[in-house]
Amino acid sequence: MLVSNLQLDDFLNMPQPADTAKLMFELINYSRYYQYPNLEFIAEQLSLSKQQLQRRLHHFGWTFTDTTNYVLCNIAIKYMQQALPIEQIAANLSYKNVQSFTKAFQRNRGITPLQYQQQLLEKQ
Repeated sequence: MLVSNLQLDDFLNMPQPADTAKLMFELINYSRYYQYPNLEFIAEQLSLSKQQLQRRLHHFGWTFTDTTNYVLCNIAIKYMQQALPIEQIAANLSYKNVQSFTKAFQRNRGITPLQYQQQLLEKQ
């Protein structure tokens, strides 16, 4: 069975139970298939209350919103490398509209998704 480098990378990067950062990344990524990631859904998957999850995140200096935006921006960049249209990327990440995605991405990366994608494509 042949496995692409991206599939192998995903497999090798599977989170260990004690790896909070990878665990949060995977849970946020997983939850976007059902709805835009929210605190209640993630807490439920971990069998925690919202407050317990927030306390655990604060222990690492994270907030749920910042963590979610960071994760979704990283996933968006993977889609950008595949030259997907920004509208499709926003939909794949469960944003309600392109404007919401653009604002979140720009807040996280300092430039718009379209500008970032153009820079990526120029480098390739």
